[in-house]
Amino acid sequence: MEKLRAYIREVMEKKGLSEWQIEKRAKGKIKDSYVKDILSSKTKSISVEKLNALAEGLGIEGIDLYRVASGEHLPYSQADPWPSELLFKALDRILHDADFGSIVTALMKAKPSRLKSLRKQIEKI
Repeated sequence: MEKLRAYIREVMEKKGLSEWQIEKRAKGKIKDSYVKDILSSKTKSISVEKLNALAEGLGIEGIDLYRVASGEHLPYSQADPWPSELLFKALDRILHDADFGSIVTALMKAKPSRLKSLRKQIEKI
Protein backbone atom coordinates (compact mmCIF):
# COMPACT_ATOMS: atom_id res chain seq x y z
CA MET A 1 0.00 0.00 0.00
CA GLU A 2 2.87 2.39 0.62
CA LYS A 3 3.90 2.30 -3.05
CA LEU A 4 0.31 3.05 -4.01
CA ARG A 5 0.12 5.98 -1.58
CA ALA A 6 3.39 7.39 -2.91
CA TYR A 7 2.20 7.00 -6.49
CA ILE A 8 -1.11 8.73 -5.76
CA ARG A 9 0.72 11.59 -4.04
CA GLU A 10 3.10 11.92 -7.00
CA VAL A 11 0.24 12.07 -9.52
CA MET A 12 -1.67 14.55 -7.36
CA GLU A 13 1.38 16.77 -7.00
CA LYS A 14 2.30 16.72 -10.68
CA LYS A 15 -1.28 17.42 -11.75
CA GLY A 16 -1.94 19.87 -8.92
CA LEU A 17 -4.95 17.93 -7.65
CA SER A 18 -6.54 18.03 -4.22
CA GLU A 19 -8.62 15.25 -2.70
CA TRP A 20 -11.76 17.29 -3.40
CA GLN A 21 -10.83 17.67 -7.07
CA ILE A 22 -10.35 13.91 -7.34
CA GLU A 23 -13.87 13.39 -5.95
CA LYS A 24 -15.28 15.90 -8.42
CA ARG A 25 -13.42 14.41 -11.40
CA ALA A 26 -14.59 10.91 -10.37
CA LYS A 27 -18.17 12.20 -10.32
CA GLY A 28 -18.54 11.34 -6.63
CA LYS A 29 -17.63 7.67 -7.04
CA ILE A 30 -14.93 8.20 -4.43
CA LYS A 31 -15.15 10.74 -1.61
CA ASP A 32 -12.38 13.17 -0.77
CA SER A 33 -12.37 11.82 2.79
CA TYR A 34 -11.71 8.31 1.43
CA VAL A 35 -8.78 9.61 -0.62
CA LYS A 36 -7.44 11.30 2.53
CA ASP A 37 -7.83 7.99 4.41
CA ILE A 38 -5.85 6.19 1.71
CA LEU A 39 -3.08 8.79 1.85
CA SER A 40 -2.93 8.76 5.66
CA SER A 41 -2.78 4.93 5.87
CA LYS A 42 -6.19 4.67 7.54
CA THR A 43 -7.42 2.52 4.64
CA LYS A 44 -5.74 -0.88 4.58
CA SER A 45 -7.31 -2.28 1.39
CA ILE A 46 -9.10 -0.80 -1.60
CA SER A 47 -11.80 -2.39 -3.72
CA VAL A 48 -11.60 -2.63 -7.49
CA GLU A 49 -14.46 -0.12 -7.73
CA LYS A 50 -12.59 2.41 -5.61
CA LEU A 51 -9.36 1.90 -7.57
CA ASN A 52 -11.30 2.57 -10.78
CA ALA A 53 -12.90 5.68 -9.28
CA LEU A 54 -9.53 6.87 -8.00
CA ALA A 55 -7.98 6.37 -11.45
CA GLU A 56 -10.82 8.35 -13.01
CA GLY A 57 -10.37 11.13 -10.46
CA LEU A 58 -6.62 11.22 -11.04
CA GLY A 59 -7.08 11.14 -14.81
CA ILE A 60 -4.93 8.07 -15.28
CA GLU A 61 -5.46 4.53 -16.53
CA GLY A 62 -6.78 2.09 -13.94
CA ILE A 63 -4.20 -0.48 -15.02
CA ASP A 64 -1.45 1.80 -13.74
CA LEU A 65 -3.05 1.87 -10.27
CA TYR A 66 -3.50 -1.92 -10.31
CA ARG A 67 0.15 -2.40 -11.22
CA VAL A 68 1.31 -0.12 -8.41
CA ALA A 69 -1.18 -1.62 -5.92
CA SER A 70 0.22 -5.07 -6.71
CA GLY A 71 3.70 -3.88 -5.75
CA GLU A 72 5.16 -2.89 -9.11
CA HIS A 73 7.30 0.24 -9.17
CA LEU A 74 5.84 2.59 -11.75
CA PRO A 75 7.06 6.17 -11.67
CA TYR A 76 4.31 8.51 -12.80
CA SER A 77 6.55 9.89 -15.53
CA GLN A 78 6.35 6.46 -17.20
CA ALA A 79 2.56 6.43 -17.06
CA ASP A 80 0.58 7.50 -20.08
CA PRO A 81 0.27 11.31 -19.79
CA TRP A 82 -2.80 11.27 -22.06
CA PRO A 83 -4.94 8.27 -21.16
CA SER A 84 -7.64 7.73 -23.76
CA GLU A 85 -10.52 9.02 -21.61
CA LEU A 86 -8.69 12.26 -20.83
CA LEU A 87 -7.66 12.71 -24.45
CA PHE A 88 -11.26 12.29 -25.66
CA LYS A 89 -12.51 14.77 -23.05
CA ALA A 90 -9.87 17.30 -24.12
CA LEU A 91 -10.73 16.90 -27.80
CA ASP A 92 -14.44 17.21 -27.08
CA ARG A 93 -13.86 20.40 -25.13
CA ILE A 94 -11.62 21.84 -27.86
CA LEU A 95 -14.36 21.18 -30.41
CA HIS A 96 -17.36 22.33 -28.37
CA ASP A 97 -16.07 25.14 -26.15
CA ALA A 98 -15.07 28.14 -28.26
CA ASP A 99 -12.98 29.75 -25.50
CA PHE A 100 -11.12 26.55 -24.76
CA GLY A 101 -10.53 25.93 -28.46
CA SER A 102 -9.16 29.45 -28.92
CA ILE A 103 -6.80 28.98 -25.99
CA VAL A 104 -5.48 25.70 -27.42
CA THR A 105 -5.04 27.31 -30.83
CA ALA A 106 -3.04 30.16 -29.28
CA LEU A 107 -0.92 27.68 -27.32
CA MET A 108 -0.15 25.76 -30.49
CA LYS A 109 1.25 28.93 -32.02
CA ALA A 110 3.25 30.01 -28.96
CA LYS A 111 7.03 29.77 -28.73
CA PRO A 112 8.44 27.18 -26.28
CA SER A 113 9.80 29.87 -23.95
CA ARG A 114 6.34 31.46 -23.75
CA LEU A 115 4.74 28.08 -23.09
CA LYS A 116 7.02 27.51 -20.11
CA SER A 117 6.06 30.89 -18.67
CA LEU A 118 2.36 30.27 -19.24
CA ARG A 119 2.55 26.83 -17.65
CA LYS A 120 3.98 28.32 -14.47
CA GLN A 121 1.18 30.87 -14.37
CA ILE A 122 -1.52 28.26 -14.96
CA GLU A 123 -0.13 25.93 -12.29
CA LYS A 124 -0.66 28.69 -9.72
CA ILE A 125 -4.41 28.82 -10.45
